[in-house]
Amino acid sequence: MNYTAENLVRLARRDGNSIRPYLFVNPIQAKHVPADPMQMLDMCRVLAEKVQSLYPNDTFHVIGLAETATAVAAGVAFHLKNVRTFQTTTREPAKGAEVLHFTESHSHAVEQTLRSAGLAECLREVTRVLIIDDEVTTGNTILKLMDAIRESCHADHLCFSIVSLLNSMTPERHEELKALGIDCIYLARLPHEYHAETILDISEEPDRILTCTGSDIIPKELLISCPADPRYVTQFADYQYAADTFYSSVFDAIFPEHVPCGRILVLGTEECMYPAVVVGEALLRNGLGLSVRVHATTRSPILPSGREGYPLFRRYQLRSMYDDHRRTFVYNLVEYDQVVIVTDAPAGQKGLADLIQALQRENCRDIVLARWQAQSRKEKS
Repeated sequence: MNYTAENLVRLARRDGNSIRPYLFVNPIQAKHVPADPMQMLDMCRVLAEKVQSLYPNDTFHVIGLAETATAVAAGVAFHLKNVRTFQTTTREPAKGAEVLHFTESHSHAVEQTLRSAGLAECLREVTRVLIIDDEVTTGNTILKLMDAIRESCHADHLCFSIVSLLNSMTPERHEELKALGIDCIYLARLPHEYHAETILDISEEPDRILTCTGSDIIPKELLISCPADPRYVTQFADYQYAADTFYSSVFDAIFPEHVPCGRILVLGTEECMYPAVVVGEALLRNGLGLSVRVHATTRSPILPSGREGYPLFRRYQLRSMYDDHRRTFVYNLVEYDQVVIVTDAPAGQKGLADLIQALQRENCRDIVLARWQAQSRKEKS
């Protein structure tokens, strides 16, 4: 497949964001809309090959930007040689954690953090930091993160690269970054505010916006201990091993007889996306579903519409599985024979009951919750 702008971009209207009223929805990314997990990982492979060809001898620390690029970053890292360490930025608080703060001014959730325990040590072992996002418009957010890393870790010697699926920077901005020694690697280039005018007249259609208030159904729960937490600096080999072990545990629990079923959905939650993609890809590769689709809940409020060609046709509003007081959304749910919810959220939040209700409304059957329980990690002094 050619990963062009035409294949990677669908325009959608943000809900209540006057700074940037449009959003690029990637139909392959397995975030906002259901996607084929094999195709998603192949997209990551193609991007990784571009990076590898430029830096055949570098060793890497990879940072994925939350929330939409956490799985993309891990998928790219999987296909690269010499990735030593990996982590994602996060908007989730962690009591007592050492963090670097930076902001994403156009986002629905401005504040971002990078947990910094062990970061200075790992940066002494690599030659280049790859900061990976799904789409880059100006690079301002990533530059803020780079500055925070350099200042905190005394990492002036390091090389940085911006890696993304889409890049809509102006030519002048590219030249500015090049002068700073920052490379930009991407799959598709598109003009700034690409086709944004086509969705500015999208307005709210109340019958397509649904709110969930909980369910009495308690799904079967798998609690799987995993020796990696990607919100902290982790050896990438450990994270990949944990993801593979996680998949094997899900596989053995749900499909012990290896009997395939019909339509399968693997649904991640907010920043927890890569384990869902790994599970979905393995189920598809092993022929356990006539079709397997992966996507995730998200903090992003986007307007759904019935307009032909528009990417989002239905939105459910839920309480977050990470915070009862935060709203989250899931788009384009349909009926599935098997649903696997993949999350690293703590138990006891009300958002799970909301998500179950949304799945029930779409007549989804056999819902299983697979909980990634990261083993405790001590903060380094």
